[in-house]
Amino acid sequence: MLLTAFFCALRPDGKAAGQGLPFDATVDFQGLGASRKVERGEPFGFLLCLHAFETGIERIEMKIVLPPEVKNLGGETSWKGDLSPKEEACLNLGLKSETGIEKWRQPFEARMQFIYQGMKVTREVKWTRQGVEDTGFVSKER
Repeated sequence: MLLTAFFCALRPDGKAAGQGLPFDATVDFQGLGASRKVERGEPFGFLLCLHAFETGIERIEMKIVLPPEVKNLGGETSWKGDLSPKEEACLNLGLKSETGIEKWRQPFEARMQFIYQGMKVTREVKWTRQGVEDTGFVSKER
């Protein structure tokens, strides 16, 4: 499943306004079939990227928290830094679960936050047996 969010410009209340944002994100659950269920012992992947377009992005923090039953086969689970225009930062994990998703004791969580035009912007993704919850980009005045 590939989810790409590109909302309109953010207002301080976190709502979208009428212009395109100078950033985008990619959230991709790799190697899962149509059921989008994780089976015991089957490898799968997760990709989380932040893309800067014409404007740089400052004070970025990206983090993925895995359920205890999910083992990281390779890839970083966190990143901090800044992006110049036309750059991207990605966390790309190879994973394997010791159980099916229905037995995970906590959700799979991915979060990014950064500063854009003086506002703190966040995006959170939670993945449980009930499905995927993605907040999209939400902003708050600092």
